[in-house]
Amino acid sequence: MLMFFVIASKMSAQAICTPDSSQFPKGTSFGILPDSLSANANVGFNQTLNFKFPKDTTYSSFPVIIDSVKIDSVSHFPKSFSYQCTSKTCTYKGGTYGCALITGSPVNSEVGVYHLNIHFTVFFHSTLIPTEIPLPDSGAMKLTIHAHSGILEPIANSKFELDQNYPNPFSKKTEIGFNNPDVQPVYLTVTNEIGQQVYAKQIQSHQGSNVIGFERNGLPQGIYLYSIRTGNNIITRRMVIKD
Repeated sequence: MLMFFVIASKMSAQAICTPDSSQFPKGTSFGILPDSLSANANVGFNQTLNFKFPKDTTYSSFPVIIDSVKIDSVSHFPKSFSYQCTSKTCTYKGGTYGCALITGSPVNSEVGVYHLNIHFTVFFHSTLIPTEIPLPDSGAMKLTIHAHSGILEPIANSKFELDQNYPNPFSKKTEIGFNNPDVQPVYLTVTNEIGQQVYAKQIQSHQGSNVIGFERNGLPQGIYLYSIRTGNNIITRRMVIKD
């Protein structure tokens, strides 16, 4: 019993993750890295998220001091995923680095693109506001689960589907995800508001989740329609380019 207690104590004392400050460019005041996660179905997932929290900011045009930042939740996670902070309360001091461990056991029924939101509360004060004030905020992150044939399991998503591009709006580049139940060529086209085609490309897709990168390449800001077509199937969505 004593030996078990000693082993359990050592395990609980081990750090869940170690912040890596080298990932953040010099001058970064706030950040979440990486902002895009990639996992394979039927393969265990383990990824450390690194945070940099600001030591000060502005609130209603007044400079304020960040006391702490508390991670409250992560929305739009698939069921097999969870996160664990280095502290039980998921609270970090302002002006410091932190990390959290993302783990998951994705399956083929979860193949797709998930646009996650990290919800947190910022606690701050100033010389004019000595009382600590909580302020809710959030950060965006993307998780893509790819089909994987390591274990023979039927792919639940057998529909031809087109995801909303991410990020949207965007200024330089975005990603367009779609699900294709077959291995076949697909056609991506982009038109402007008056129906003029400004981009066209043929892609050889694979079965399951696919992602296409799209770059602005000098297109003016505005609303565009992007379409994915294969055979008699065509799906269209709207995206926004913004300076």
